[in-house]
Amino acid sequence: MAKLNILHPQNPQSREVEAIRDSLRQGAVMLYPTDTVYAIGCDLTVKSAVQRVRQLKQMANTKPLTFMCSSLSNIAQYAWVSDSAYRNIRRLIPGPYTFLLPATKLVPRLVMSPKRHTTGIRVPDYPICLALIEALGNPIVSTSALSIMGDSASPIPSKAELFDVVGPQVDLIVDNEVDMGYGLSTIVDLTDSENPVIERKGLGWAQSRARCEWPHHPCREKPARAGGKARPIRCRRQSGWRRDQSGAQSPRAAGRSRRPDRFPWSPPPPEKPHGLSGWGRAAFHWRTA
Repeated sequence: MAKLNILHPQNPQSREVEAIRDSLRQGAVMLYPTDTVYAIGCDLTVKSAVQRVRQLKQMANTKPLTFMCSSLSNIAQYAWVSDSAYRNIRRLIPGPYTFLLPATKLVPRLVMSPKRHTTGIRVPDYPICLALIEALGNPIVSTSALSIMGDSASPIPSKAELFDVVGPQVDLIVDNEVDMGYGLSTIVDLTDSENPVIERKGLGWAQSRARCEWPHHPCREKPARAGGKARPIRCRRQSGWRRDQSGAQSPRAAGRSRRPDRFPWSPPPPEKPHGLSGWGRAAFHWRTA
């Protein structure tokens, strides 16, 4: 049976935190609360513990695991963060967000995606999680425990049911003595920092749209027809002349015509007269100039 540790949700007791830290360093697997749902976790650097977490979740080695860090500087040690990704992450952490980022060499292979070499990282907005990470000195693996319940649980299991089913499979149980949450985190794929992709909409999705620089579609909308809806204009590159909606040619496009010496509004040059000598041709061009 797992050992039960009770922590205050806002001010975790340092003695209990140190006891949990010592167990994690020895390879323990724990069930603990987060700012989203109860999670299964362990020390990121203990290979045997990470393998146990995968066995509990019945996860293939091709699927990456998520782990928690304490700050943005801590994230930079385990993932490559570009400037645009840095700005977006800074606006969202701490919070219920999981960021998919390219992993560095410090991330174990059991945690990252073997094909894409990416990993999921979180900075939770929860004192218990932050206290455990800072005491341990390493990131903590975090994966939802609700999927372990299987068919033995009700559609919305209680904390007591969760402890009864998952408790015998772990070494530690961290109880915060409050009702547990059921909302999942929002997953943001930042592997291509210029084009972030929302993989899953969860907690904090509405706030992220107001805080972050998510790329908007560059297309405009056509005026709505009578009794109809507005239709988007497809932003495709036109060959030849570029014209706006009014039909006029833009000055930028005018300088890049196929024949720079000829413009569509200029009159065609006069035809060369035949049968004239050299002086006659010169006089003709002088009169028509």
